[in-house]
Amino acid sequence: MAEIFDHPKEMKIPSLADTDFDNYEKECEKFKSDLKDFLLKRNPKGKNVGEIVGFPMGDGYAQYMIASMKPMQLVHLKLGDAWDYPYVHKMNAKDIQTLLDRDKAMAKLFSKKD
Repeated sequence: MAEIFDHPKEMKIPSLADTDFDNYEKECEKFKSDLKDFLLKRNPKGKNVGEIVGFPMGDGYAQYMIASMKPMQLVHLKLGDAWDYPYVHKMNAKDIQTLLDRDKAMAKLFSKKD
């Protein structure tokens, strides 16, 4: 069973109301990078720390960043519409690893080849 956490309070979530969409996307990428750095400092040798898993929801995705595989800990990424997946707390390390492996296989399948 996964524990779900919010991001650290000192990290400000980007707001689309404060900027244009292109800048918002850049701010979201910086937020994810900063959160990954924070999690890696907390758990530098943890498997998959900082990787993101997503679940299709509504018109987007519910996204979570891995903080720890053992115990299973995820940080909810409240970006965009901030969708959350209602069953994420039931996920275990095997489920998350399966999602990561699937995403990597799909990325490889659809990557441009020289």
